[in-house]
Amino acid sequence: MKRVIQFVLSMVLVAGVCLKANAQSPVATIDVLVAYTPGTVAYYGDDPESRFNHLFAVTNKIFADSQINLQLRLVHSVFVDYTDDNDGGTALHDLTYAGDPAFAKIAALREQYQADMVILYRPYAEIHGGCGVAWIGGEGTNADFSGYYNRDYQYSHIAVNGCGDFVTAHELGHNLGLRHSRVQDGTGGTTDYALGHGEMGEFTTIMAYQSAYDVDYWAGKVYKYSNPQLDCRGLPCGVDRNEPMGADAHFVLNLTGPQVAQFYNAENQALSGELQSAYQQMQDAKADYQKALADFNESAASLEALAEQKDLTRNKIVAFKKATTQHVQDYEGVIQQFKLAVQLVTQSRNRLSQSAAVLQAAKDPESEKRAKQNLQRVVENFERFNGAAYQVYQELERQVITLNQGKQSLATALQQLQTLAERWLQQNQTHSEYQGVLQAAEQKWNHFNARYKTLLSAAGLSAYPQS
Repeated sequence: MKRVIQFVLSMVLVAGVCLKANAQSPVATIDVLVAYTPGTVAYYGDDPESRFNHLFAVTNKIFADSQINLQLRLVHSVFVDYTDDNDGGTALHDLTYAGDPAFAKIAALREQYQADMVILYRPYAEIHGGCGVAWIGGEGTNADFSGYYNRDYQYSHIAVNGCGDFVTAHELGHNLGLRHSRVQDGTGGTTDYALGHGEMGEFTTIMAYQSAYDVDYWAGKVYKYSNPQLDCRGLPCGVDRNEPMGADAHFVLNLTGPQVAQFYNAENQALSGELQSAYQQMQDAKADYQKALADFNESAASLEALAEQKDLTRNKIVAFKKATTQHVQDYEGVIQQFKLAVQLVTQSRNRLSQSAAVLQAAKDPESEKRAKQNLQRVVENFERFNGAAYQVYQELERQVITLNQGKQSLATALQQLQTLAERWLQQNQTHSEYQGVLQAAEQKWNHFNARYKTLLSAAGLSAYPQS
């Protein structure tokens, strides 16, 4: 959470009001949201934040060295799929007004992370028309940033490389109310003296252009804001603000910076924290509901599968019963055939005994001959009937095996049906329990979702921002 900064002002002349910046004022922290492009990733790979943190560290040192009680803090960075090949003014406009789909989430992210400022970093390209561009905050308001519109224009487009590490301090200086210099602009931004400073052929401070003072781009830049109390290469770094050509950026930033740092007050921060908590609770409840729904659906599928197996097993039982009935009928038919065959064999055996007795009783050759012939026929009939009886017996054995197998299959199917019925009852009980869990999870989700939407509306958001 952003600390609430108590900025003490007393007795310094600003547009007729006596105010004085307390040298002991605490350091105000300006929270910054950074958006970066594919070109930035191409330069800095998977860790562009290291570069951003370096630039912020440089800017914070410039603040400290300029006797300015400010510091930047990177609160979030987000990749945006935005072109690296258009002019900086267009990019700043698109960033500020979400003029391109790539920036659709920026406003919501700014609210989520309570970012006082927003920077778009892109690699330097000539087509940009310069190293950076930013809105001038509080122009003509005598360092009064209380107007709501001031927060709406804390946006800047800055070259992440190729222009020097001071450029972030320069562009954010514009957001904080500064113009370039007397030579370039004639008058200041939020106050008449809200300007950078330089000495011809000697140096320029952060806001002044090197070219305007005929110094080398790299060697001529002093990493300080204008401040008449400081020394820059043996000369004052600024001009007293009460002078007609006054240039005292340090005094201005000690007035405007803490106001920017308090753009998101404690009430908004509490709402943001509550919204974040509600969002997380809603997400957790949603996850619980989705898991309960998955369990419920899986249970329903299991229940349906068991019901299908029960139906299939019942169909098998019907088929097995029908087959068993047929097997019994076939078995009984073979029994009848076997009894008949045994009867024929018995009768044939009796005839065989009778024929043998006739042959033995024969007295003459003719009678003996006829008796032998008759015996031969009886023997052949006996052998045929006996063979037929054996075949029927074998068929009977097969029918017994088939019948037993059928009975075993039927018994197994009945046992399977009983097992499936027990499993179905158990699964049905589990399914009912899952249904109860699902209903409870849905109620919990609805409760937290309603609370989340209420807080979302209070925050003026249509959806929770996602990076």
